[in-house]
Amino acid sequence: MDLSHCPLFAEFTAAELAELQAIASKTVLDAGDYAFHEKAPGESLLVLSVGTLQITKTAPSGDEEELAVLSSGSSTGEMAFFGNGRRSASGRALERVELVVLPYPALRALLDAQPVIAAKFYKAVAAGVVRRVHSMNDNVAFLKAFLKARA
Repeated sequence: MDLSHCPLFAEFTAAELAELQAIASKTVLDAGDYAFHEKAPGESLLVLSVGTLQITKTAPSGDEEELAVLSSGSSTGEMAFFGNGRRSASGRALERVELVVLPYPALRALLDAQPVIAAKFYKAVAAGVVRRVHSMNDNVAFLKAFLKARA
């Protein structure tokens, strides 16, 4: 299980990565398997080692709408870690997927015990949230312009 390829952990030293890997496990999904379901309790931060994971959200119509396709090195589960503890979307393997699983209780305990690791983790998560908000702003602006042009 190598976390060094994940941007979330890019600033971590080898010793810090070893501490994270000590609380991690690996799981393998086949194509079509779900890593997690929308509104289900979030239990762990997931890092994709191999494969692609489709992130979807259920629309009011009941259809699943694709939000993103995550690839090797991507992480997911930050929102449930910091939010209400529930998954905000579903994640389904598009092919064979290998995931590094960091259980929230063990991750929280490590962050509480290791302030340097905690600072790096929180900084990296904040940077990721900023990137996602910028992308979401662009998408909303595009959608508003599209809808305005159709009106």
